[in-house]
Amino acid sequence: MLGFWGENWALYTLLKKGFTFIERNVRLQHFGEIDLVMKKGEQFVLVEVKTCGPNDHWEPEEWITEQKIKKMLRLSELYFYKLGYMEYHVRLDVMTVQAKSWRNPVIKHYADIIYGGESELYTHAD
Repeated sequence: MLGFWGENWALYTLLKKGFTFIERNVRLQHFGEIDLVMKKGEQFVLVEVKTCGPNDHWEPEEWITEQKIKKMLRLSELYFYKLGYMEYHVRLDVMTVQAKSWRNPVIKHYADIIYGGESELYTHAD
């Protein structure tokens, strides 16, 4: 339930920033799941969303490890193979959602985590 709530906030934030929604919670056999598939211009953006609640004593960024990034790369390859794409422009993003309050979460967007893109901080008021 908390994860779905966080994904909703992440999706809402990306739509406000001009992204196009493609699909959500894409399960790829036993390899894992892609939380959000978006597009920005001609580029696909695969988004991992990590959420923590107001009583959690950890930061969602703690779950973004080298192992998780490698898994995201593998999932992106499988996703486009499944679609039959031989060439594609893709980047991998991570969004963290902290429910400091249920109505005004703190959302961080780490764009292009493979090549060290920009990060942005959003709140509900943005």
